[in-house]
Amino acid sequence: MTLDELIAALEQATGPSRELDWQLSDYLGEIPAHSIRTVGFDYDWYRAPGGTALWRAKDGEGRLVELWEPKKRTASLDEALTLVPTDLAIIELVLGWDPSRPSVHPAAVVRWYPPNVAHDGKSWHAQIASAKTLPLTVCLASLQARRASA
Repeated sequence: MTLDELIAALEQATGPSRELDWQLSDYLGEIPAHSIRTVGFDYDWYRAPGGTALWRAKDGEGRLVELWEPKKRTASLDEALTLVPTDLAIIELVLGWDPSRPSVHPAAVVRWYPPNVAHDGKSWHAQIASAKTLPLTVCLASLQARRASA
């Protein structure tokens, strides 16, 4: 998925989504399949009991080498905060509520200085996001900040 597609999917999400977690990890380049494949391991999908999707690596003889699971960013506030861009000079991340919607949703405001801009107190950028849950809102605000600073 592209950044714009991920943002649209987060805006439409109604709750935690392991598919979105996978897409976020793929966008960030976290899925280890490519590096493992180059050293001779075979990666494939594995659905654990309960439907959790994992990557599993097998060596040439089919022995399980490693299990990998993406961060649960759409379900966990702690994990969602790992999406906040580290290359931006974040001034603040404020969490609150968006009463402008028919049903009140969590909201997040991110203020930052873009790369290569003087920290003069005037040149900051801001992004406001609102989604169905607080983790989704933080994910959305973080990706919107990434897009605005690209």
